[in-house]
Amino acid sequence: MTVLVQQKQNDPVDVAKLNAETQRTREVLIDHFRTLGSQLHSIAMLNLVSVASAEPMAQVKGLLKDLIGKLTKEAAEASSLHEFCKEEKTKTKAAKDKKNDLIEKLETRLDKATSKSAELQEKIADLSGEIAASEKAVAEATSIRTAEHDQFVKQEKDYKEAADAVEDAIDALKDYYGDASLVQSAAIHVHHTAALVQDKQKAPPALGGAKSDAAGGILSIMQTMQAEFRKEVSKLQSEEREASKSYDTFLHDSKVSKASKNAEIKASESEVKSLAVAVNNIGEDHKLATNELSSIMEYISKLKPQCEGRTVSYAERKARRDAEIQGLKDALSIIEKDAPSSFLQLRA
Repeated sequence: MTVLVQQKQNDPVDVAKLNAETQRTREVLIDHFRTLGSQLHSIAMLNLVSVASAEPMAQVKGLLKDLIGKLTKEAAEASSLHEFCKEEKTKTKAAKDKKNDLIEKLETRLDKATSKSAELQEKIADLSGEIAASEKAVAEATSIRTAEHDQFVKQEKDYKEAADAVEDAIDALKDYYGDASLVQSAAIHVHHTAALVQDKQKAPPALGGAKSDAAGGILSIMQTMQAEFRKEVSKLQSEEREASKSYDTFLHDSKVSKASKNAEIKASESEVKSLAVAVNNIGEDHKLATNELSSIMEYISKLKPQCEGRTVSYAERKARRDAEIQGLKDALSIIEKDAPSSFLQLRA
């Protein structure tokens, strides 16, 4: 104020001129800030209208410099935050996609392992059922074979004893009637009955001939019976051999089949155990990956307020801030261009 008074006393024309230039500068600034505020819809720029209207130019200039510094700092911070958010968004998206892919793969592997284990367990149950059925069939076949063999032994014994009894009777007849004549008579009786009857009609019977003929007929019947008995024994023995052979083949086939199925069961059970371990490990990996994904999603959620919580995009905010900074710089240029150097040294 002292300098201004002195200037007014020493050079009243210059002071008036200075005041007029200052007023023009104010009007230019007022118009500049009003236009800028309207264009940018900036309350801060509109507030500077009243500042430019009332405050000394030196204070206005200092305020503008402070605002430029503040907005420049905010712009740098906003740019840094924007780059940070962009980088973190890229990183978290990659991490989230990677974890989702891993979880999907683990779930696929888990489904396959679980399905395979269930399939093997069903196979084990089927094979065990087949083995049980085979063992039951073997037991039934063994029971039948035992009964058949017991019956064979009894029938063979009976027929052999019958054949032996007939043979004993034949021997007794031979001893009683004479072996040679009895055999001849039996042969004639069997093969030449008609001729024998004719011979008996032509010639008188020999001593003891009638008894010999009757004995020959009995002997022939007994020999036929003996042959039938022995034939039946042979038949029974042949049937027994075939039945025994079939039974042994059945037992062998059942044994081989059972061994093969037991081997399959053992291999399947081993694979089921391995799959159980794999399912457990996959489950742990899936749990870990899920927890890590939850952490990533939580971090993304925390980033949203500062990175995505603005209704106005970063590009719009940056353009507006840059325009405000440029407007403030333009205002400084107006002050420095229109105001004389002596005015810039004034102090309120």
